[in-house]
Amino acid sequence: MHELNDTDLLGLVVEETGEAHDANSVKLTLSCIKHLKAFANFNASSEQQQTAVTKLETPAQEERPRADADRVRKVLGFNLGYTINLNLPATADAAVFDAIFKSLKQHLLSDEDV
Repeated sequence: MHELNDTDLLGLVVEETGEAHDANSVKLTLSCIKHLKAFANFNASSEQQQTAVTKLETPAQEERPRADADRVRKVLGFNLGYTINLNLPATADAAVFDAIFKSLKQHLLSDEDV
């Protein structure tokens, strides 16, 4: 691919993507490849390539303590996720909604279950 001229590279991109030669995705892919080719050294030895890769690697970041680290440590084993769909009553009384969500919190989000 790196040895192809622009016309042949366009043909390759069209062949691989299955898109029309004037499609926006083909134009963008071709432009990206051409820009990357400008930075690439296709004649580099494997030793030079390894040096380049080593320079790109970033040092490991220190792990920051999480606020819920103790909670995470308690969680062992199999975890399940679930979706609850609520059909709320048509009421203007906020106490009804408070009671519903308080009950949900009490029964579904308790720390003992975690």
